[in-house]
Amino acid sequence: MYGQLLRAVQDGDADDLRRLCNDFITDISVTPLNPGNTPAPVEVACKNGNTELVKIFLENGCSPNLPTSKGRLIHTVLDSMKSGAINLREGRDLISFMIKKDLQLSMVDIKGDSPLQLVAELGDVETLEIIIEHSPAKHQCERSIGSGFIPLHTSVMRGDLDCVDRLLRRYPAKFINLCDQNGETALNHSLKMIRNNVKYLRTDNGVICLEQNPDQLRLFGHQCKFVGIMEMLLSMGAEPNSLYFENNFDTSRRQQSMLPLCIALSILSMYEMRYVHKVEPATLDLEKTEDYMNLYQSILQTSEEFLNLYKSVVRLLVLWGAKLEKTSRVYYKNLFANCPIVQNLIDEVFDYWSFVRFTKNKPKKLGHLCRQIIRTRLRQTKSLHSIDSLPLPANLKEYVKLNYF
Repeated sequence: MYGQLLRAVQDGDADDLRRLCNDFITDISVTPLNPGNTPAPVEVACKNGNTELVKIFLENGCSPNLPTSKGRLIHTVLDSMKSGAINLREGRDLISFMIKKDLQLSMVDIKGDSPLQLVAELGDVETLEIIIEHSPAKHQCERSIGSGFIPLHTSVMRGDLDCVDRLLRRYPAKFINLCDQNGETALNHSLKMIRNNVKYLRTDNGVICLEQNPDQLRLFGHQCKFVGIMEMLLSMGAEPNSLYFENNFDTSRRQQSMLPLCIALSILSMYEMRYVHKVEPATLDLEKTEDYMNLYQSILQTSEEFLNLYKSVVRLLVLWGAKLEKTSRVYYKNLFANCPIVQNLIDEVFDYWSFVRFTKNKPKKLGHLCRQIIRTRLRQTKSLHSIDSLPLPANLKEYVKLNYF
């Protein structure tokens, strides 16, 4: 009986499988006794990517919570989606079907990872929305046994902007600053990825030619996404002064810890040292507010725009209250003595702090300022749909629609 079922699955014969399910006692034919480590036919169908056969098993009494070599059937489905055996559209349809059949998403796989953690690794926002809707709240803050990440850390490390957005909408504020097993927050992970990607840029006489190099264009797109993730995290309450831990391979040196703002300055320094050959004095003027809101959507064309991107990482942290360990402007200018652009930005940061400290009219935070302006204009138009007619950049309009409508 088991052999007949397995043969029908391996042949992909849906009609023969239906006949077998009707000919034998349902409980035995669909979930036969599993000798040794031989996988159940429904698991074989899942690994082969044949979702139609999996549905036939489920329709004829197979439990959606059936144990498999990965843990439960849902874990095998998600694993097959990650490997590409099941395409994303068919996988989402199958998961929705399993939920209707009383799928329990509270169970973890053999490694101890929840379905929510696995779908964060998959990186598909539509699948994430299905899983998070039916997952217990505790899975949002449970760390993976392997990586030590919660789902938010995983999505941030992957640069999945949409997945981070969905998770933040569901997360209580207290979960945003949870640390992984190394003591790092989601904000620290986004900074780490920005820094790691700088080394993969390539230049032609100091100019990054994005139009002629699709890989560089894609990399810059990822950098913009990580900056967008930073803005999302900060606007939802991420701590801008959480310590970043730098592991050293040299065991004679202790683990170093640095504040995010210092890391942001070092990212700009790394970029300047590697790629900027002709350094011109930088202005101390802050860019327009909407430039910050557009960072993760704008694909820009020159190395100067790359420079502005990394400057904006520093400014974004400063506007949300990031600080440096020491209060000496001279100390940090000496620290980045070979980087005139970084030194100019340090002047800008300390000038801003001096302005805030000695001025009664303290500048409003970036997020509050933008929302206030947008609400005022919407109130004047007396209609929410009239945002399309407002004199705002297209990317900012989309940002507002996404977050506030």
